[in-house]
Amino acid sequence: MKKKNIKNKKSYARLVGLIFLVAIAVSFVFHQYYTTDVLNKGKEIKVSHIKQKKLFKIAPKEEIMSNNVLRCEPSNISSNKNRLAGKYSLNQFLIKRNIEKLVGNKPMKNMVGEIASRNLETASYLVAIAKHESNLGKFSPKKDGKDCFNYWGFRGSYNKTKSGYSCFDSPEQAV
Repeated sequence: MKKKNIKNKKSYARLVGLIFLVAIAVSFVFHQYYTTDVLNKGKEIKVSHIKQKKLFKIAPKEEIMSNNVLRCEPSNISSNKNRLAGKYSLNQFLIKRNIEKLVGNKPMKNMVGEIASRNLETASYLVAIAKHESNLGKFSPKKDGKDCFNYWGFRGSYNKTKSGYSCFDSPEQAV
């Protein structure tokens, strides 16, 4: 008789525990429902206008590229977009100048002009990825002793090196 009582007590405790867990789960679900829908029945829901902040345009800057970290800062030259400075717009010319300062004498200096001809966001990403992947071309794949101009670690099917990276023929093709 005692063994049956013990078994019944254990199964009863398990059943009570299970019911308790189910009750907690159900209360969470209904709490979510009742706090949003029931309180608003018959009332018009008003949504306040949310002002979205405009994102700053970004351009790589020399001063902020220290300790192997590249961050982007706002650029206040968007009003001068259409002015031309040589073959570049004024905006692209300033980006080119900033990238030249960043790159210095590292191998990536050969493709600064091509990168600057891209839009602002693309140029910033290309410089940031090259900084992260190859330290601006310092550590990049080579094929037969020649530079592959692959400073962003691209692995494609075109002209592969032994390590699997693509080897581009020129800086223009790489960008």
